[in-house]
Amino acid sequence: MLTSSTDVLVIGSGGAGCRAAIAARGEGARVMLVTKDRLEHGGVTLMAPFSCCAAFGHADRRDNSGEHFKDTVQGGAYLSNRRLVEVFAAEAPQRIRELEAYGVTFDKNGDCYEQVAIPGHSFPRGVHAGFETGRQFQKALNKEIRKMDITVREYFMVLDLLLEGDRVAGVLAWDMAAGQFEVVCCRSVVLATGGVQELYHPYCSATAGTTGDGHALALKAGAVLVDMEFIQFYPTCVVWPPVLWGLHEVSMLVYMLQGRLYNKLGERFMPRVDPRRAELTTRDLLSRGIAGEILAGRGSPHGGVYLSVSHLPQNAVRDFMEHWFPGNVMRGYDLNGAGLDVCRDAFEVAPFAHFTMGGVKIDADGRTSLNGLLAAGEVAGGLHGANRLQGNALAETQVFGRRAGLAAASQQTAERGEPMPAAHRALERYRGWLSRRSGKSHHHFRRRLQELMWEKAGVLREGDGLKRAAAELYALRQEFERAVALRDDGMVYNHEFMGALETANMLDVAQAVILAAGAREETRGAHARLDFPSRDDENWLVNGLVQYTDGAWSIRHEPVAAAVETGGMAGGD
Repeated sequence: MLTSSTDVLVIGSGGAGCRAAIAARGEGARVMLVTKDRLEHGGVTLMAPFSCCAAFGHADRRDNSGEHFKDTVQGGAYLSNRRLVEVFAAEAPQRIRELEAYGVTFDKNGDCYEQVAIPGHSFPRGVHAGFETGRQFQKALNKEIRKMDITVREYFMVLDLLLEGDRVAGVLAWDMAAGQFEVVCCRSVVLATGGVQELYHPYCSATAGTTGDGHALALKAGAVLVDMEFIQFYPTCVVWPPVLWGLHEVSMLVYMLQGRLYNKLGERFMPRVDPRRAELTTRDLLSRGIAGEILAGRGSPHGGVYLSVSHLPQNAVRDFMEHWFPGNVMRGYDLNGAGLDVCRDAFEVAPFAHFTMGGVKIDADGRTSLNGLLAAGEVAGGLHGANRLQGNALAETQVFGRRAGLAAASQQTAERGEPMPAAHRALERYRGWLSRRSGKSHHHFRRRLQELMWEKAGVLREGDGLKRAAAELYALRQEFERAVALRDDGMVYNHEFMGALETANMLDVAQAVILAAGAREETRGAHARLDFPSRDDENWLVNGLVQYTDGAWSIRHEPVAAAVETGGMAGGD
């Protein structure tokens, strides 16, 4: 089996992974960045169209990092790790300035950033680069990666973390282009693999690669995960007309143009959910309100509710569309071609899985419970608590990507190991799949898993359903190991093998989500229990910690550290 070595191995090529690699290389470490796709296609940073929040105070001088801290903690329903939030709010402005130095062209008024109001934020603090903010971020970061002496391995999928004692000493990977397994020995590993949204396909707004690979790697190695019950659903993704399926940029019609949501009876229902903010509430409450209407039988014909701006003057709507979406085109979707007149016609929208608040538990430098393992970006948990505020994700990638990269580089004095025995043990499993000809396709298991997660662990949950889901998921996982079969035993760009690897990861991560959701007997943020409809600060102001060790799952809870006044509506109650 081929072996290679580096000081710092970064897994994932989105915003967090690239920023970690840049930081580590800047400290003189040898860095290898690996991605299961191409560098230019990796991650979901590319898909973030608009806002990145940082408290510059350019739109309102009263704004500062303390206000950003407060909004983030309140928006997370008081489960956020306060130290992570403190670091995030303080350092976000400097990371934005660095991106500008890398080449991102932010919209500015003179020397000041143009900052827009974003739901959940007390002041206008969303900075943007037209309507392609994430794309510009990724393009600039990729350019820096290519300029530096960083080894980039594309179509390279990490299968397992390899331990020597209690330390991560390397990884077992599959080089798809070469068609062979490879062990990479290293002094530290940075997970930057994104979220788990594919668990809810087709009701997800992220790319197909968000299969929880980093979460699964950490779980299999015995690392602690936190807040896994909290999956954010983007409230307003298009479900009709079908040619616009999944389009979530229509949300700008709500928070920038004051669009309204109606049920099939023509009732505007969000004022009942949040009387003060109505449609301009946080994503958790908006998703909960929409899902409640659908569950009550008041949804639209295609499983959503109606989003309309027909109450506004048509010239105001047309001016808005021409400014932000010239030619009535949203992210490549032609609204005219879909037969929609935004001034007159309503979209049918529903919540789609959008972001994973939970993840690998980290400290402020991205260190995890395992020596030599770090995490940054969406794969890490703790910053957002029970609900992520809009605009915080892009800034998170830069703040904690940089911190994790610096911390990973600082560990380079440790001796690199040669974790070959662990690699050979892990290989037995995958070779078994490749040699099995009789059985079921991984698609069979993935489809049932996705149905199960949407039905039992979606926006609205209840205890009996979660128990049934846990039992079926356990049986599905056992059957997968016994029965998954591949028609193609080749190793070069074997997409069937890649699909099986991703499905196995999804099964592991789903178990963590179900376990955490079943344990939390309250409604808070993005976790809504029909059988426990109220927030319970007396008993549940705690973080759930999930671990998989010695073949057994466990969950325990620890109190949220530090006290912040828990008043107000933000983040749901």
